[in-house]
Amino acid sequence: MAAEVSAALRVSRGAAACQIDHAVTLRDRLPKVAEVFASGAIDYRRMATIVYRTGLIADADALATVDARLAMWVPRWPAMTAPKLADRVDRLVAAVDPDAVRRARESARDRFVDVDAVDAGLSEITGRVFPHRLAMPVGTAPEPCYRPSQALADFVRCRDLTYRFPGCDQPAVVCDVDHTIA
Repeated sequence: MAAEVSAALRVSRGAAACQIDHAVTLRDRLPKVAEVFASGAIDYRRMATIVYRTGLIADADALATVDARLAMWVPRWPAMTAPKLADRVDRLVAAVDPDAVRRARESARDRFVDVDAVDAGLSEITGRVFPHRLAMPVGTAPEPCYRPSQALADFVRCRDLTYRFPGCDQPAVVCDVDHTIA
C-alpha cells in the first residue's frame, strides 16, 4: 500500500508509510483529533506531534480523554512552537495516564547496543532499541525462527518491490528478505 500512496503523492515510500501510519492512528486511536485535522483547524506538523506524543497511551479510557481534550484545545494554540506543543501534550498525557510517561522513561533506560567479537573477522550485534511499527499482514503471528515463512516473505516482497539497501534497486523477488533495513 505504501508503494501505491508513494506513487500517487510523489513522495518516498518511507514518507508514504509514515502518512499511512498517521492516518491509521487518527482513525483508530484519535478520532476527535482526526476530525479537527480534517477540518483544517490544525496543520500536519501539529497532528504528527500529537500522534507521536500519545503513542504510549495503552489505556482506552485515558486515550479517549486525551483525544477529546486535545481536539478541544489544540485549535486554540495556532502559534505555538513545536517544542511547546510537545510539552503541552506530554503534560496532558502525564496528567491523564502517568504510566505512559513512565513507560517512555523505562523504555529509554532499557535501550542498548552491544558489538562483541565472535571469531576472526566476525562480530555479533545484540541490542534493544525503540520498536519500529511494521505493517504486518492481518492475522499474522510472529515468526518462530530466523527464516521467515513463505507468507511473510511474499508480504515483504510485495510491500517493498525493490531491495531496500541504500543505492540498490534490484527487484525484491531476487533479494534475501532478511537483508531488509529500516
